[in-house]
Amino acid sequence: MIKILLLIALILAIYGISEYKSEIKETGEGDKQVVASSDSAGISASTGSLDIGSEIDVQQQSDTSKIEEADNRAEALNRFFARFGSPWKGQGSEFVDIADRYGLDYRLLPVVGCVESSCGQVCNQNCFGWNHGSVQCGTDLDDAACVAEGIATLPYYQRYRETGALADFAIGYNRPHWEDYLFKLEWFYKRID
Repeated sequence: MIKILLLIALILAIYGISEYKSEIKETGEGDKQVVASSDSAGISASTGSLDIGSEIDVQQQSDTSKIEEADNRAEALNRFFARFGSPWKGQGSEFVDIADRYGLDYRLLPVVGCVESSCGQVCNQNCFGWNHGSVQCGTDLDDAACVAEGIATLPYYQRYRETGALADFAIGYNRPHWEDYLFKLEWFYKRID
């Protein structure tokens, strides 16, 4: 991609055009195009597709942005845990990893833990209320992974997995009192920035 942009810059320089812009566009067939243009001269050029090296560059940029997003999510959770005096402060990245592993919203387990155990401060067997708090898988993070696996696989969370709606989760997790439970979940969700 760099070679292509340099070639386009050279062509534009030859014609005396100093301002141009370039971008990568996806075509309908899944290919990517590099497009360079200059508004002042009405010149544009594009490539048919990127070479393999350019596709790797695009993938690396995508991976980097995913890492930065994960870091931002972990930082948001750590601030959230600190705000509520949680013993999970500093474990935001572990909660993000568990959520990503099971395809869940990164805020779900921390919020459930806050509703069920005052953000991990008052726990019986597990801090997430799993099976009325009677199941323990090990540490709090082990418990979080057990709960995440259940949410990702058990049939009564199927609707939540399809919609991602917090109300559907509340119905599956605490059916008899789902409306009150939903209110509490939403209250904590709003405090994760």
